[in-house]
Amino acid sequence: MDKNVRRKLAQMGKSLINKDQNTQKLKKLGKDRGLTLDKIFDINSSNLGAGKDDELLNKFDKVISLIKINIKLANGHANFDTEEYVIDKNNIFDVKVKYTSTGIKPAKDALKYMNSIYNKHKRLSKLLSNNNK
Repeated sequence: MDKNVRRKLAQMGKSLINKDQNTQKLKKLGKDRGLTLDKIFDINSSNLGAGKDDELLNKFDKVISLIKINIKLANGHANFDTEEYVIDKNNIFDVKVKYTSTGIKPAKDALKYMNSIYNKHKRLSKLLSNNNK
């Protein structure tokens, strides 16, 4: 075996040993101090969703469900672009996920966009409902 290869393997081996030793030290420190992931990251069921506006989450869910219904109703009709509706749903879902994961309210532009998507799909829903009767 080449000297460079041996040296590289030795460095990698030492690095792995050091990482393992550090992991063991952290585990021991955690046990000694009674630390758990819940305590470190302050995870408990009462904090989940804290600071998030439930009304806004309900609006997100309402828009997403309306779009899903429109996709089902429009499926099979040549004059309705269901791919566009899927993109709308995905965009609204992305904003919702960002909001639920960070707790930071979406920008006004995002809320205006959500409102315009809702109005578009509300009109579309009326049209599709009348079309399917």
